Amino acid sequence: MTELVSILTPSFNQARWLVDNLRSVANQTYPSIEHIVMDGGSTDGSVDVLTQADPAVQWCSEPDRGQSHALNKAFTASRGEIIGWLNSDDAYVDRRAIESAVAAFRAHPDVGVVYGHGLLVNRSNRVLQFLWAPPFHPRLFRFGSFFIQPSVFIRPSFLCEPFVDERLHYIMDWDLWRRLMDRTRFHRIDTIVALDRHQPARKTLMAGYPQERADYDRARGIDPNSRRRLALAKTAKVAVRLVGTPRAAMLPHQVQPAIDLDMGSTPTRVAFQTVYERKRMPID
Repeated sequence: MTELVSILTPSFNQARWLVDNLRSVANQTYPSIEHIVMDGGSTDGSVDVLTQADPAVQWCSEPDRGQSHALNKAFTASRGEIIGWLNSDDAYVDRRAIESAVAAFRAHPDVGVVYGHGLLVNRSNRVLQFLWAPPFHPRLFRFGSFFIQPSVFIRPSFLCEPFVDERLHYIMDWDLWRRLMDRTRFHRIDTIVALDRHQPARKTLMAGYPQERADYDRARGIDPNSRRRLALAKTAKVAVRLVGTPRAAMLPHQVQPAIDLDMGSTPTRVAFQTVYERKRMPID
């Protein structure tokens, strides 16, 4: 039996990347997908992009209360037995991403969350880093999320409405993972699933992000300024990046691209992987 997969996309004024988002879903090898796009009333041409999209894309463009509200609207409209969350500036990297996730759920019926590896790309789809995702362990999660949000697929039977907490504007994904950790197992697949876009308008670079994250941690009895915790988190992130170096070197042989990607040269990819901090990465 083919299970329906629902891809939820909140969107607002990101027409530049919405094209890749839609194409990456349309190019998937898995046959049973519904793509639900909730646009917040964009004025940058996003509606024109959606109008020209595949008829299978379900979309609505109207004012909303922000990203979390748009996600909850998309979740309420979805019918899938598996849920993916793909922001409008995100895209699936490999044509087999959804097929691989569905196969993992079938092989592990007790698992409620499946995730994979990712790529860091810039505004022009130039690959900057391979984002290796380690096997899941709750203790590692204390120091940060070592997988990217668009690489995650969820069994909605482990969720309850609302999908995300609308009181959160920046770390609604982090809160979702925390809630799911109490309900189900996480399973990693060895597939490069999705991309994380390095661009100046991303929420993690906004002033409100660190404050919301700090308030969230304090509410759970965690000191956000603990020097030991911050040092361990930094060490873990460096270690994860270095573990991914061989995969970065061999990247062109590992994917069937769902969109056009500029993978650059092997020496450049290895340099970005091992030496460059994210803030020094080229945006264009």
